[in-house]
Amino acid sequence: MSINIKENNSKYDVLDSNGVKDIKIEKNATYRGPIDIIYKLARPIEFKHGVPLGATTVGINNTDAPLPRETKYYTAWNDLDAQEIYLNTKPTCYLIVGKPGSGAYSLGEALAKRLKCIHLSPLTILRDELEQQGPTGICLDFNMRHNMKCIFNILLLILKKKLESPVVQHRGYILTGFPLISNKTDSRLVITSQHGEEALNTSSEICNFLVNNIKRKEKKGSIVQKTNTSSFIEMEEEELTETLEEEHEHEEAIEEQEELPKEFPKSMLEFCSNIVFNQKTHICDNESTFLKQFEEIFNLDLSPDVIINITSPDCDLITKKSSKYFNYLNSQIVMEPFNNNPVSESRWPSKYTVKDFINPFDSHIFNPKYMCRQPYNFKLHSTQQMCNYKNTIKSAIDKKLEEYGYNAIKLDSRMSLHEMIHNAMERLILIPNNSVLIPEPLYLDEPSDNIEDFTKSIEQLNIINSCGVNFHRYMSPWNFRCPVELRKRKSMKGNSKFAVTFFKHVYCLSSFDAMLQFCKNPRPYLKLEYLEPTCRIIIVGTKSSGKSMIAQCLSWIFNTPIICYKTFLEQQKSKKYFDFSKSILSSISAKIEDDRFSQWQSAEIERYQKIEMWYDTTASIIQEYLWLQSNMEPRQNETISLNQTEQRTNAIVSVENTDLTDNIKRLEYLQSELSFLPFENDEEQLKRALDDKQFLCQFIPAELKISARKPEMPMIGDEDVSKAVAEFIVANDLQNEVEPTNEELINEIINITSSDNESNKTDLDSKYSKYIIDGFTTNPECWEYLITAKSLPDYTIALVENKEIDSQLAKYYFNIENSVKNYVEKFSLAQDPLITQKMISGEVPDKINSSLKIAHDNEQVVRDQTEDETTQMNTIFDETAFTTALSESIDKFKEEWDVLKTRLDEFYKGYIEVELETKSDVEIIDEVLLKLRKCYFAPCEPCYENESRDSISDTFTKDVMTNKPSFVSETNIYCPVTYYDYGVLWEGKKDFSLRLNNQIYRFCNEEFSVLFQKDPGRYQVLKTPYKKLPPLRICVIGCIGLGKTTLSKYIAKELGLIHIDFVEILNEELVPKHFKKVGRKYENSFTDNPIDDEGAVEYQMDEENMNASLVNVLYNETEIRSIIYNYLEKGISIPSTLMHKILKKLWFEEPFVKTGFVLDGYPKTPNDVNDMLTFLCIPDLIIELEGTSVNTIDRLSPEMINTWKLQLNEAKANARVKLEIEKKEWMNFITKNVVGKLILEDLLDNVPHVDNVLAPTMKPLSTSSMESVIIDAHPSGSFNVDANLFTIYNQIVEEFPEPEDQNIWEKSDEAREKIDSRLESVFETESENIQALKDLLSEQNIKLETVDATKSFEKVMRTALSKLNDLRNRNISFLEETYVIDLDVAEILLGAGFYFQSKFHRMCPVQIYDSPHIILNPYKLSKKKGTLYPVIHRSYIYFVSSIDNLIKFRNNPIKYADSNTIIEYRHHPLKIAIIGPPKSGKSMLAEKISKQYGLLCISRGKAIRDVLNNLSWTKLASKMNSVLIRGEILNYDLLMSAVQTEAIDHRIVTHGFVLDGFPETPSEGIELCKNKLYPNIIFDISSTKAKIIENCRCENYLDIIKQKPHFPEILIEKRYSIWKENCNKIRDWIDEDYQNIYVLDGNSTRWKCLQDALKIIANFSKEMHYVLSAGKLSAVPVEVLCISNDDFRQNMSNYKNICPICFHQNIFRNGGPSVNKKGVVLYDNTFFWVCSEHMKMAIDRPHIYLCNKKVYIPEIPAVIKTIDPILIYENGICIVTYAENLPAQKVKKGSEKIAVNFEGKIYLFCSEICLEKFLRKPYLYKDVVVFKETKLFPKITIDKLPDLGYLEQTISTILTEACCHVNVIRPKYPGLDIQTSGLIYVALYLKIHNSKINKDYLTSYKKSMRRYEARCKLLLDIGLKLRSMTNPFAQYLECCSVKRIDSGTVEKPSSVSSSINS
Repeated sequence: MSINIKENNSKYDVLDSNGVKDIKIEKNATYRGPIDIIYKLARPIEFKHGVPLGATTVGINNTDAPLPRETKYYTAWNDLDAQEIYLNTKPTCYLIVGKPGSGAYSLGEALAKRLKCIHLSPLTILRDELEQQGPTGICLDFNMRHNMKCIFNILLLILKKKLESPVVQHRGYILTGFPLISNKTDSRLVITSQHGEEALNTSSEICNFLVNNIKRKEKKGSIVQKTNTSSFIEMEEEELTETLEEEHEHEEAIEEQEELPKEFPKSMLEFCSNIVFNQKTHICDNESTFLKQFEEIFNLDLSPDVIINITSPDCDLITKKSSKYFNYLNSQIVMEPFNNNPVSESRWPSKYTVKDFINPFDSHIFNPKYMCRQPYNFKLHSTQQMCNYKNTIKSAIDKKLEEYGYNAIKLDSRMSLHEMIHNAMERLILIPNNSVLIPEPLYLDEPSDNIEDFTKSIEQLNIINSCGVNFHRYMSPWNFRCPVELRKRKSMKGNSKFAVTFFKHVYCLSSFDAMLQFCKNPRPYLKLEYLEPTCRIIIVGTKSSGKSMIAQCLSWIFNTPIICYKTFLEQQKSKKYFDFSKSILSSISAKIEDDRFSQWQSAEIERYQKIEMWYDTTASIIQEYLWLQSNMEPRQNETISLNQTEQRTNAIVSVENTDLTDNIKRLEYLQSELSFLPFENDEEQLKRALDDKQFLCQFIPAELKISARKPEMPMIGDEDVSKAVAEFIVANDLQNEVEPTNEELINEIINITSSDNESNKTDLDSKYSKYIIDGFTTNPECWEYLITAKSLPDYTIALVENKEIDSQLAKYYFNIENSVKNYVEKFSLAQDPLITQKMISGEVPDKINSSLKIAHDNEQVVRDQTEDETTQMNTIFDETAFTTALSESIDKFKEEWDVLKTRLDEFYKGYIEVELETKSDVEIIDEVLLKLRKCYFAPCEPCYENESRDSISDTFTKDVMTNKPSFVSETNIYCPVTYYDYGVLWEGKKDFSLRLNNQIYRFCNEEFSVLFQKDPGRYQVLKTPYKKLPPLRICVIGCIGLGKTTLSKYIAKELGLIHIDFVEILNEELVPKHFKKVGRKYENSFTDNPIDDEGAVEYQMDEENMNASLVNVLYNETEIRSIIYNYLEKGISIPSTLMHKILKKLWFEEPFVKTGFVLDGYPKTPNDVNDMLTFLCIPDLIIELEGTSVNTIDRLSPEMINTWKLQLNEAKANARVKLEIEKKEWMNFITKNVVGKLILEDLLDNVPHVDNVLAPTMKPLSTSSMESVIIDAHPSGSFNVDANLFTIYNQIVEEFPEPEDQNIWEKSDEAREKIDSRLESVFETESENIQALKDLLSEQNIKLETVDATKSFEKVMRTALSKLNDLRNRNISFLEETYVIDLDVAEILLGAGFYFQSKFHRMCPVQIYDSPHIILNPYKLSKKKGTLYPVIHRSYIYFVSSIDNLIKFRNNPIKYADSNTIIEYRHHPLKIAIIGPPKSGKSMLAEKISKQYGLLCISRGKAIRDVLNNLSWTKLASKMNSVLIRGEILNYDLLMSAVQTEAIDHRIVTHGFVLDGFPETPSEGIELCKNKLYPNIIFDISSTKAKIIENCRCENYLDIIKQKPHFPEILIEKRYSIWKENCNKIRDWIDEDYQNIYVLDGNSTRWKCLQDALKIIANFSKEMHYVLSAGKLSAVPVEVLCISNDDFRQNMSNYKNICPICFHQNIFRNGGPSVNKKGVVLYDNTFFWVCSEHMKMAIDRPHIYLCNKKVYIPEIPAVIKTIDPILIYENGICIVTYAENLPAQKVKKGSEKIAVNFEGKIYLFCSEICLEKFLRKPYLYKDVVVFKETKLFPKITIDKLPDLGYLEQTISTILTEACCHVNVIRPKYPGLDIQTSGLIYVALYLKIHNSKINKDYLTSYKKSMRRYEARCKLLLDIGLKLRSMTNPFAQYLECCSVKRIDSGTVEKPSSVSSSINS
């Protein structure tokens, strides 16, 4: 098919399977692939709703809502989601069909009890309607009493109505008896008319009316007539009083009855109405009626999920039905039991058993008393009914059974009811369906009203114990709220009397009706969305406390209207005032009318007066205007023209006395005054106006034309009426009556809030109205009215100002009252999940004037408000008055609120009290919402020591079957607060344990426990198990010298962590870089300044001036070095302030926060542990190295001595250098002074008193010595020495002696003693500190492991790593907990709803994870072996199939639970047959295979015995018995019928079967195919006769050997010979058709035979899984499907048996007449045969190569076995050989055994190769003509050929081959030359290839040839060996560039000289 992609670009989506991206679709692009891979883009749009607000009450992170629509393979990680999935799934529905009378009703009743479903059948629904006496039931009862049948369409309508019942919607149904099959042979069905419900109701009403009238007449006749009217009235009053009293008593009785416990109605189904109508009698087709019923069943809203088909032969079914009797006393049908007489015979022990059903009891006693047989025509009617069944709907049922596949169950009605139930349950247990969970009332005797007592009491009920774990129910997330009422959005406290258990929870319902609704169908009430807080809220509070802000916030969140109480109060006052005004209006209306009339009359008189005044004024103006105008006209030519725009004066002056200018101005003025007249310039009209008053009055002003409005009737709202009403109220003192009372206000509020609920009061979906009342009063009287009317809100929010009112706060409140408010910003700043979720959903609050903007500072004292943020009103702030009024209102509110809280507690209504204090508005919003959500939190209960676990290790216990005794939280034994807030795993203490939702949370301190209780949802993430584990943090501690650094470095290397030396980190973080570092490896006793440690004490920081003190310490070298030195040497703690900086960096900063570390040498002191606890820097493990001081001294003392020696030598060398320098300086000093003094003395010889002039100037040398060299000889004896020089020199030297080395060096012994003493002192200090901190670590649950450091490092390393195994093996399931339970307990927990079946159902998750290709469920097999282990993980129970898998699953449950391998699971039963000679081990192999895979073993003998023993009453057994009694052999029809009967077993479908010893003939195989029992694998055991006789002899059973001896060998040989004759028939039939036979070597061991069989089965499973997993658009080889030739022909492609790829290459390669199944490929439900060369191409791209289009298939050559000599082509010459050897014209005669018929000719071929070539391309050879002159020459012998020809035909080829071998091998025999060696090789080669040589000689020559070749290779092998060895006698030069290698060789680098290389 071709599709223009460009034109249909918007309609189709091309799937890019080859991964080619960004393809541009061109205009003419055309798609020519299969249409199936193109999908329309018009897909249904899925609207993803946001997380419901109900999730905020349980924690946003505790639910994965909204859940996906498809949850079949979805794993919920928390109970809420798992329960939600169960509630959303459709209940499993079952349909039982079968022949009429096959026992469907009895099976339905029994299965309904087992499965807790509702059994629906024509009998049950009719009986239910008649018992309930509904409208339809009454009508049906009436019709049936009048002999009118209930027709099928009425039953179907009743059935549909019953399916709408809540109990069916929850529990599902088992449907039997439909379709209704009649025994009428007529094809027409007459449907008679029925009396309708409407007519029956009308007649019933008429009858009731008549009866009531008759009773009234009788009552009137019996009453004595009374003439006195008063007495008659008294009688009526008495009757009325009695009636009221009776009604009151009746109401009290109803209330008392409600208090008493009620019983559930007998029928849980809903009754019907409007079902039966009066219809005319009509006729319909019988067959269409039956089919219509059948189709209606599958078109139901709750369509069947499982079909159970009960089959049986007709004759056996009639026999079984004939044995039924009717008991006319109790109306029960009883069946007379059949007597089975099992034949007991002595036989060899059976290898296997066929049946796995054990009858629960032997038989029941049949008492024929009171029993009636069936009618005489019963068999005839039954036969006719079965015929109708077969002829009408059996084919439709068969089609449905094929559609349902694995969900279709086949049963045999000949079995007993118990056996049918057993087979059905064994099948149903492997079908993935949820159990039916039924709510069960508790019916407690004396339930406690106290919540805590009730909670404890229910925890002690129905405790289930398994493997040390107790399972009990606890309160649900609904807590004590009624879920039925909560669905209607009303929070109502449940009653403990109506407590119901469902799932693992207890629900408290508010009434019996609510409990009844809940028990019928709890699904609508337990949805997560209904946990949303109900919004029936009243907000109270002090003045300006933020009530409106909270109201607006809640209104936005819950989409609820707000009722402002202040506005409401004003409206009610106005309404009451209006009503009161109406009531008094009649009394004051006359006065008001008189006043209005007088006012109207005065107004009219005044108007007339104004008209007269206007007329007079206007007439005078006109008159003056005319006069002026007439006088001004004669002077116009004499004077200047008048400008009309000039202004004139206003004074009226006579024209005669004024000048011209004034007259002009006056005229203009008058003209403007007359501007309203349309004729102001028309003199005639003006004069007319003066003469005619009526004419002038037409132009009066408009306001004078309108007369005053006539007075009307007084109305409410008129100003004068309101004034009169007010005066009336004051005059009569009626102010109190005008104000609405509290009762009136409350009643009006109740009417408003309940108005939305009046429309639907009985509907299930009806809801209570939502409301928020802002600023409601706290007046106790008003609240009492609410209590009386039962209209209390669900929650009351009180905002209380508890701070003393001062001037600042008063001014703040004053500003609030006079400001414009806006709350939008505050809502967005709040962090509560309710607001967060609302924001996520996209609903942003509108900008509404509701609050003012304030600062959000947590430390603010007052919610301050700046002037620019508010709009101040023009009001005067009277601070004293305002403060006094505010304080009084707050005090009054507090008093009333205290009273109100008590009343709310009495009625179990929630209230939220928020103290304002110094909180910001955002904090107030968060607190209100938190407390509102907290009302829905499950309470945290303290967990005492006996409830908590003892010391629990987080490691996996060695005993895999051991459970931890209680249910731990998601963080296991670790504190959730430290984990989520700080990323630290700190094991909690049992003293701070809390129980929440039956899980124990452990905390490390009380502070975190309180923090958790405040908002548990913050510290829970239950929606996913994947948690980010903190990096490993390991500390290594120990005394000095025990190897901490070495071990920590090794651990860091092994675990991939960072190694941190704490001494280095101290120096790096605390010691500035220009200061000398502190530490043993940094110290030098010869150069360092000694640190004063005599008074070493702990350094104290100044708390008041912490920062200054810290700076002083860090920048004072002496102090900081002293602190660190004392910490390392004396164990004196470092100040916490300094330590905090280091710990924070290591635990919470990069890179350590991600990679982890091994900390070497920390903690050292108990204060270090306290610092770790304070800053929450908790390591995962602390490893302590234990040792003695001797070890420390032995390890460190030599090292420190060596260091001391090195430092000593360095110090001495430095001292020598320094001394030499000082001596040089001294000599220079002496020389300078001597010379100088001599010169001065010479110059100053004559100067007196200057002897000591130089003395003060000389400075002594600091390094001089008194022992300097002095010249002792006097210079007078020497004529060339100056005596004065000598004297001066000696004086100076004596005064400044020569420098000498004065250092006193410490001796080695003294240094060693000092070092040892120091080490011992440090060891003792650290030992004491470690012992102290160990106690502290144990107290704080910080894990500590001790390692003996006295051993060798290898042992210490291994020990330490073994301690780290648990940390090294951490995985994603580190915090997960699993519990192993008993199998029976698992079924109980599943049935009770404690846990659910996982998405794996009964499949082992580990098994399918490790072996995803398995096709069998190991559940039953493991259960039978006792190796099935149910494991609880979170909300599900997993069934693990072996102990090894159990260990894997418990070590990492998330790995297996979260895998989706179950999606790829494909179930397919194994069908295996084992054939072979007698006594070859068939039964033994069948037994082993059946035990391995849980298969059903079927042998013909066991099938016959089972039928004869258990079904002796059947027709089949009778036939078999008669044949056996005559001594005849059973024919294969009876044998196959017995096998087919035996095969109706649950294991046939669930696991498969093994046929032991058959099929042995093709007829048996064909019969197995008809019954769909043909095996997929047939094992043929090939054994010799000797092996069979040996096997027979090995059967030695001493207990029965005397009664049944061995088979004699003659008999075994005879049986073997018979089998040998017939075995080829079945083998050939299988090879030609199904081709699924596998030969096993029966002569080998049984173990080897079994292993070969298991390998074949394993490969079959993989291939079958691949085939079943392939989609429709995939091509798969179907060899494992065992298709027959007929199946291939029926579904083969248009290419038939030709390879389509070869066909398009003009090669006609086909699969032959019996198609080779290895080449068959299934694609698009069509079979293609593909050759082996093109198989991969076809599978990879089937849409290209396997298109089933119409092709022309030419004639294909057919291989034949019978030859007609007339049709032989070319005298039988092989034309393929002839054609391929042209032009040589090689002629070769073809074989008659290799012949082909093609186009009417027969071709013979010389070999199979030629045949294959011809079959592939017959068109190349079919017309080849052999040359006619060619004749067949006689054969010539070799000896007659010439010499050259003789050599060519004999030795030329072999001689060439020998020479080629010599060239390749190049033989060289030791001691011979090359030529001789080659000639000998050629000679031996010719000898061994001589075809005429004697065989004995040939063997000898071959042996000689092998020996010769080996010796020729000897020299080569020795040379190669010597070249690879090193000469031990060779000597190499040693130099710096040559390295010795451990192996004894010398590595010679390239830089070595050539002499060395040589």
